[in-house]
Amino acid sequence: MKITIRSKLILAISTLMIVVFSLAANLFINEKKAELAEDIRLNTLAFGKLTAPDVAYKYDLYLAQNGFVYFNREISVLFEQNRDIKAIKVISYEGNLLYDSATEKDKQYDGELRKVSDENLLAQVRSENISVKTTGDEFVFLETDEDVGLEQGTLVSYFVVPGNEKYSVVYELTYKYLNERIALMISRIIYLAIFAIMLGMILSLLMAGQLTKPLKKLVIGAGEVAKGNLATRVEIQTHDEMKYLGDAFNQMAADLEKSIEAKLYKERVTRELQIAGEIQKRILPEKIPSVEGLDLAADLIPAEEIGGDIYDFITLKNGRTLMYVGDVTG
Repeated sequence: MKITIRSKLILAISTLMIVVFSLAANLFINEKKAELAEDIRLNTLAFGKLTAPDVAYKYDLYLAQNGFVYFNREISVLFEQNRDIKAIKVISYEGNLLYDSATEKDKQYDGELRKVSDENLLAQVRSENISVKTTGDEFVFLETDEDVGLEQGTLVSYFVVPGNEKYSVVYELTYKYLNERIALMISRIIYLAIFAIMLGMILSLLMAGQLTKPLKKLVIGAGEVAKGNLATRVEIQTHDEMKYLGDAFNQMAADLEKSIEAKLYKERVTRELQIAGEIQKRILPEKIPSVEGLDLAADLIPAEEIGGDIYDFITLKNGRTLMYVGDVTG
């Protein structure tokens, strides 16, 4: 399968955008999740401080007098005011579970006395300070009216808030709505990422077109030069590195054309000189005559391919021999 520059560019840009979006989305989601968890924790803490005394008071006023309907109505109002609370419990300092909204939705519990067996929870109930159990099973007692000892974004399982001198109120938290918001955020990020990737692919197609069109011209021009059409020139108007490459190609073709012309001219001249040299040799006598009393020898060695000098021996009618030498320079 042939991989083109266009496909490589699209793949590179798409991969880069996916990696960048994944890292940015992961960082943003984690920060947002920590921010939302912190808001839930602080809001629930403030809500518990505000409502715990009222819950304890309403317990004595209604539920302790078997007025479950009235008490349950008041608790329902609290759930409407803070949807991050999953359950509310009322526990006496003696460790008796007096009310649990998770199991007492329709009627008041009328069984045996329920004892809290968790020693950590008992210590929290009997403390004068607000305490917390995190989702990591860490128990933290907060300073009076201060939220300290917890890192930002810590997920809380429940708060224990003193209601009065007899009861403490437990507020169990749910992160259902936080997770829903995070899931909605993730889906939006995915849609945005898909849109960005598609936009990146379109941009890469446009960029690849601007890059490959000049390259195609250069390829076609190189093919014409290879066929011997040295007058071929390419026209590139991109005003970038491709423009410089096109100018370099045109200059190369022009220089090559001149070089070929010079080579052909040299070959033609050399051949002509060779022919002239052969003609010159044919003009010279092939045999030096024998003259009694003389030793004769002659040769012509031109400085270059051909010279202008000449010599010859001519036998006259009276038996005499005429010898002459011609010098082109005088």
